[in-house]
Amino acid sequence: MAAALVLHSSPLVACICAFQHGVYLAIREIRTWQRIDGVHGAVMTRAACFKGPWHRSGSNVNLHVNDVPAIMATRRVTLQPLLGSNRSVAHLVDITATDTLVRDVPSVGEPKANWHDCNKLTWYDRQRGRRRDPPRALLQLAAYNGHVSVLPVLGDSKYPMHLGRGGSFAYSDVQVAAECNQVAFLNTMMDNLNLYRPRQRVDVAREVEPATESPQQGVTCARLLDAMAADGKLEMVQALGRHGLPHSAMAMDGAAGNEHLEVVKFIHAQSIWGCTTAAMNKAVANEHDDIVRFLHVNRTEGCTVEAMNAYAARGNLAMVQWLDENRSEKCSPRALSAAASNGHVAVVEYLVQHKLVTAAAPALLVAASHGQLSVVQVLRGSFPHLCVAKPLQASVKASHDEVARYLDANLCQCCRCIPLSDLVKAKKPSKKRIRR
Repeated sequence: MAAALVLHSSPLVACICAFQHGVYLAIREIRTWQRIDGVHGAVMTRAACFKGPWHRSGSNVNLHVNDVPAIMATRRVTLQPLLGSNRSVAHLVDITATDTLVRDVPSVGEPKANWHDCNKLTWYDRQRGRRRDPPRALLQLAAYNGHVSVLPVLGDSKYPMHLGRGGSFAYSDVQVAAECNQVAFLNTMMDNLNLYRPRQRVDVAREVEPATESPQQGVTCARLLDAMAADGKLEMVQALGRHGLPHSAMAMDGAAGNEHLEVVKFIHAQSIWGCTTAAMNKAVANEHDDIVRFLHVNRTEGCTVEAMNAYAARGNLAMVQWLDENRSEKCSPRALSAAASNGHVAVVEYLVQHKLVTAAAPALLVAASHGQLSVVQVLRGSFPHLCVAKPLQASVKASHDEVARYLDANLCQCCRCIPLSDLVKAKKPSKKRIRR
């Protein structure tokens, strides 16, 4: 009796099993895993006011796509001892069928031949039908690594393939494949959508992008094709376009802003696709001059005054001249102020000489406050009627003595009768406008 108690004691069994290639320890580790119920990523954004994990409940977790590799690598190491022999694999299958904490084992990915040997690691008892709570992210995890061979395995196992749609907080399998640039998986899934999503009528947009907004949790999901274009994934954009996924003008706008010229060219070639003035504006803001020229030649949307404003702020005289000669949008007074504050004398001279900006008072003020003497001289000489009271006060306050001396020697007509001490201490009196 005593011998039986010893032989069946848990400490002894644990001690013996611990030396059997880590199988016991692996099973114990698997029982601590959080079940992956979803995957989300950059295409989904959540309002800053919403804190905490993404839709986690109990032992389940919704992973960010960037966290998948580390977790899967750790789980793969843990599983390795269990795949060393048929007996170990059979043990794993038995545990998978009976232990809800181990049911997510196949999500490790990389389906090997021995996984298929053991009834393809089915998660269902065929005599009792489908389980009530299957792993919800197997298709998404397969899509992450592009494991196309997992699709028929899950189909034969009667896995509920509709779980691949994702939801308001989690990617669909196609969204995961797109973000991970798994074109083959995406094409296979989209080509067989009627097979893997059996319905009377398959709505491509609903199956691939099930939810674009969840106000309760502040979650917003960008259009998949738009996001892939902004990332410069040309082959993925082509695949999504071929399968008829919805898009918007943000596709070309995002590609142009991120210097993806080939994507811009592809989108332009699709006659029904378009863009907005944001495309050229973003290209200008990020100094993608080749895209700016392409859009000018091939598109009609044009840009806004912000384009020349941005070039003027950076002191890019060549592109300021190019826009002036080729575009009709021109610039706003902010262009002169930005160039003046940064000391871009050549740009200031060009804007003034070509009368692109006539309201120079704000530019003179910022030039004086930033100590840009050369710019102050150009503006004072070009606009002698401007009052220098505020620029003089700003230069004195900022200790730009050279600018202050220059303005003191070149006072405007209205300030010449005011003592310098009074001029730099107080604002020049002005008549208040009476509102009627």
